[in-house]
Amino acid sequence: MEYVVSLAVFATIYAIAALSFNLLIGHAGIFSVAHAAFIGIGAYATGILTSRMTGLFPVAIVLGALVAAGVGWVFARATLRVSGDYMVVASFALLVIFAQVFTNWTGVTGGGAGLPSIPRPGFVDGDLLGNNVLFGLLCVLVAALMYFVSHRIVYSPLGRVLRALRENEDAAASLGKYVRRFRGVVFAVSSAMAAVSGSLYAHFMSYISPLDFTVHLTVLVLTMVIVAGTGRLWAVPVAAALVMGITDGVRYVDLPQQIAPGAQQILYGLLLVLFAVFRPEGLLGRKRDRASRPSATPDVPAQSLEVQDGGAT
Repeated sequence: MEYVVSLAVFATIYAIAALSFNLLIGHAGIFSVAHAAFIGIGAYATGILTSRMTGLFPVAIVLGALVAAGVGWVFARATLRVSGDYMVVASFALLVIFAQVFTNWTGVTGGGAGLPSIPRPGFVDGDLLGNNVLFGLLCVLVAALMYFVSHRIVYSPLGRVLRALRENEDAAASLGKYVRRFRGVVFAVSSAMAAVSGSLYAHFMSYISPLDFTVHLTVLVLTMVIVAGTGRLWAVPVAAALVMGITDGVRYVDLPQQIAPGAQQILYGLLLVLFAVFRPEGLLGRKRDRASRPSATPDVPAQSLEVQDGGAT
């Protein structure tokens, strides 16, 4: 039972990260591989604060979100003219920079040895939510709040502007939309939400290290978004639970020693390829059939054709 609860907590935490990534890539059309860095910022910011001053979890999680939002805003403004493959390169550079910060700032982050003894959220002794079930309920409440925020953004005038930017930034700018401002806003909000998931992860694990926030984490979150279908908020929690269940189950399969260490990464890649090719609309998305597609030569009654021809002549 404890194993199932822990797996559900991880699925909920990663669902928050996937919601934030879906907002960025699914609705704004911005692909960044630096998402793991923002999750790490939230984890380290809250972990450092609460490990030194017990009982400040609410303040720490807000602080981590604000720090990540500030970094996301600056990065968005710095890469305003960058998109496509160049955006991938720029975001990967940001991920590498923060990986070095987490590793080499030993006096604050603990360096390669990691940051241990992160307490569970509490007000006095730091162990108010020591029970995994109670901590899981906290994660569900936070995930519900993040879903509400995402839903309000997507179905608001801001969401419509983001979709316009996704389709064509130049066209949106020609209509008087401030591309620079809106791109910074969505990056800041997405980064803050990712930091919240990192804060919950740090306090659930009670230990974090730079190896927890590499490009592999971005690939995991991306896999959840692709399985859910980009742009589909309600399917993200289901996809997160499914991906976590499948990938965690791989550990109990007797695999050859040569591929066992990288089995999860292989599975992520396989899921990405399969869904990109066969289910680009996501697992729960409505698959378009041929009848719903516009035909190049639509069926028009002969009488209509005669009327049209007669009118033309």
